[in-house]
Amino acid sequence: MPVITINGQVGSGVREMGPLIAQYLGVDYVDRLILAEAGRRVGASVAALSEKEQRVPPVRQRLTRLLKAALERSAATGGAGDPFFQPSVDALMVSPYPEASRNEPITHAQELDDQRFFDVVSQVIRDLAFDNNVVILGRASNLVLKDWPGALHVGGVAPMQYRIEMLMRREGVGKDAAEKMVLEQERSQMVYVRRFYKTEVLDPMNFHMIINVAALGTEAATRVVVEAVNQRARG
Repeated sequence: MPVITINGQVGSGVREMGPLIAQYLGVDYVDRLILAEAGRRVGASVAALSEKEQRVPPVRQRLTRLLKAALERSAATGGAGDPFFQPSVDALMVSPYPEASRNEPITHAQELDDQRFFDVVSQVIRDLAFDNNVVILGRASNLVLKDWPGALHVGGVAPMQYRIEMLMRREGVGKDAAEKMVLEQERSQMVYVRRFYKTEVLDPMNFHMIINVAALGTEAATRVVVEAVNQRARG
């Protein structure tokens, strides 16, 4: 099976598609929350907690090892000091993107943290792709793996009203709060992608397909991706 990356507009439905695609194909699924859990486990290992005491699915165990190795490489090459606590690993990994949209002037420390975020996440994504059989959601994974052999890069879009309603249901917030979340997260995503990749988040040339999830529905959009994977496998 190839690597499938899924990225798109906040609230477009790509987050709901990811696990379904992985389930249909029988492969691992990785999103930022799983990465954050792996980050917390790295912190636990530093605190001398035995891995044997942690009962988690195999994909999380593998992520823990990959994340730990990536952080150690980042520290060894001068990436922002202590590889575990500056900032804490779970704080580093749980954010969709660094706070690149802040209005305050960017400090040297922030530059280091943002670069470290980029280095660590990119390395973990490449390590995951090396083993194939994985669906990776977000994190500009399509750009990290732009030239990865056999990878399928999927983008998702939807009208603003659909996306606001999606976040209202998912996050349990009101309309104004949901709209604010969409706009703020997309601003951070846009700045991050422009800064590190010198491109636009939804440039169609960075994807194999872009799907209007609202027009098709989550299930139908998922099946389109699964069929594309199967067609490529058949040659």
